[in-house]
Amino acid sequence: MKWARCDGTPCQCTLQFSPTIKQPIDCTKLVPKCFLMKAEMYRARNNLTTRSIGGKPVETAFVDNDVIYDPECESDGKFKAIQCNGTDVCWCVNSAGVRRSDKGDKNIKCEPVET
Repeated sequence: MKWARCDGTPCQCTLQFSPTIKQPIDCTKLVPKCFLMKAEMYRARNNLTTRSIGGKPVETAFVDNDVIYDPECESDGKFKAIQCNGTDVCWCVNSAGVRRSDKGDKNIKCEPVET
């Protein structure tokens, strides 16, 4: 995982999600997609390298069919069933982070759906 940092003794791998939030990960295993998307959004907002072609983020990596969003993740790296775009607009996603409902307000009811 090229974006992970190893800090401390013993070394702990982390992904940076914000200036103050570092998510611990196991660098010997696949990193959950939600964690990757969250780290990529942080990197894109801060003009750091992302999975890019010609310097632009690959938007299909984190698109919900019509907008790019910064996902909310469970502590184990799964997508939370409800995602919002930083406003009161929210929608339901499946376990792959793909939108599966119409958009609504923060009171939308979403159940986890495995894909």
